[in-house]
Amino acid sequence: MRCCHRALAVALLLVASFLGTRPAALRAQAAPPTSSPATAGTAASTVPGSELEIYVMTMGQGDLLWERFGHNALGVRNLATGSDVVYNWGTFSFEQPGFLPRFLRGEMLYWLAPNDAAQTLEAYQYFNRSVTVQRLNLTPAQRDSVRKFVEWNAREE
Repeated sequence: MRCCHRALAVALLLVASFLGTRPAALRAQAAPPTSSPATAGTAASTVPGSELEIYVMTMGQGDLLWERFGHNALGVRNLATGSDVVYNWGTFSFEQPGFLPRFLRGEMLYWLAPNDAAQTLEAYQYFNRSVTVQRLNLTPAQRDSVRKFVEWNAREE
């Protein structure tokens, strides 16, 4: 589902509001959060969301004109399967109709693109852009709700 770039901030606030989280519930980290399978414990198999870590990845500014704006993405790491997906609402195409006028007016068309977290981190580091990761301190049920929301939002239709 296509989504305006600014909608990520609104979506994060709505999810946080719905889940009852507060900004103080964020814990900053220098890299995507990791846990060993041992820390996932046996509860992960019985409580939906126990196997998940949810984090916000903030990308800093780049050197190129269209990189002058930082943005955020939402990450979902599944400790049981090893998957780590970053849902990036800051994706655009130079080939979109009316790109230049929209860019000059600040009315870009952005959409959601889920990508592998390690590849995303490597790409931003390659272009010398800072990346900050903040793991959200959520309950298992809240983590499961966030996962369901971003997977639904990423559907093509």
